[in-house]
Amino acid sequence: MKQLNVTFDTPICTPDVFAERVGISKCTVDRMVKDGRIPILPKKIQGERTLINLMALSQSALDLYQPPKPRGPRGRSKAA
Repeated sequence: MKQLNVTFDTPICTPDVFAERVGISKCTVDRMVKDGRIPILPKKIQGERTLINLMALSQSALDLYQPPKPRGPRGRSKAA
């Protein structure tokens, strides 16, 4: 099993910062948070600031990762 090291400057960020870093609009980030594609920290009170959980997002990405298939000498995938 291979190991992957991931380093964060912070484990959480606001939707504004996330949108800027990823290069998508704040509206898109809000929509993705609302439909569950971007995990946030649980809110304890209504109206509390939304904070994106970058650690959970990275874990989801790692869980979905599939290594590339080996390629043959001509750049084609090898037949199984």
